[in-house]
Amino acid sequence: MNIRRVFTVIATFVTFMTAITAGAGAAAAEADLPECQTAPWRSQVVQQWRTGSWGYLYRLVWCVERSTITWAVPEIVPVLPDDSDCTWEGTTEQNLGPVGNSNSWAGFSMGLFSCPDGDQSVTDYPWGIILIHPDGTSEISGQGTA
Repeated sequence: MNIRRVFTVIATFVTFMTAITAGAGAAAAEADLPECQTAPWRSQVVQQWRTGSWGYLYRLVWCVERSTITWAVPEIVPVLPDDSDCTWEGTTEQNLGPVGNSNSWAGFSMGLFSCPDGDQSVTDYPWGIILIHPDGTSEISGQGTA
């Protein structure tokens, strides 16, 4: 890994942390959370990158009351570097809910970025699957780009 790539990765990570912790999108998402008797939990973060073009960050926020998940909401942050020609088109598919007869929930989200490539446009579909549990733990069970 060359030094330029290291700085690009660091800059992108700092952009993500700023967006999640202090950005307008994060603040708006926090204000829209449903009532919870306890502090909501936050999952691990799915991170997908196309260096120099885009970044996709996805996590779940959920509430546990009396050892039961009562609600969960996705947080999706698209990252576009200043010099990117790509466009965030939005979320193309999303599912969230209980897993079978267990107390755990699964969340799936897929986004869409459109990037110019000569006379054509290339589309990238970053996605992630996150499992959340009533004990406040989470795991990323799959992620990739289609």
